[in-house]
Amino acid sequence: MRDELIRLRFMFLISHLLFLLMILIFKKEVIAEKNVPIFFNVKDGELQAQYVQDDLHQIVNRYTIVFSVSTTLLVVEFLSFIAGVSMFTKWQNQVSIICHLIGTCVLCFLLYVKWNEGLFYASFLLCAVLPFITEAFPVANYLLVKV
Repeated sequence: MRDELIRLRFMFLISHLLFLLMILIFKKEVIAEKNVPIFFNVKDGELQAQYVQDDLHQIVNRYTIVFSVSTTLLVVEFLSFIAGVSMFTKWQNQVSIICHLIGTCVLCFLLYVKWNEGLFYASFLLCAVLPFITEAFPVANYLLVKV
């Protein structure tokens, strides 16, 4: 049972991290253009879409901060997992599997179906911050016992 939990945790942690990195790299094309109002201009007989640059810049900055924090939290959790600090803690494996499974599914939904800012922030708290906080307990235990 323990081996399956470790494999599942690794798989869901990697999939969640890859989705976050993919969205972080292509955030302007994926998210920002879906949230900024489009203004159509006729130029040289062609209809061209233009975005308000201030709105686009503001949204890109906001999502860059959130995605960077999420990615940092997941990388720290991944390194702690790979180091073996929380690899054999059953409750930590279960919490991490559930949170990263939900996080991966929510990111797929947001990316491919409909972007919803409220759902994104809720998933950020549930699927990135919660596993990081629960990861702090085995890490603190390891550091206190080792010292």
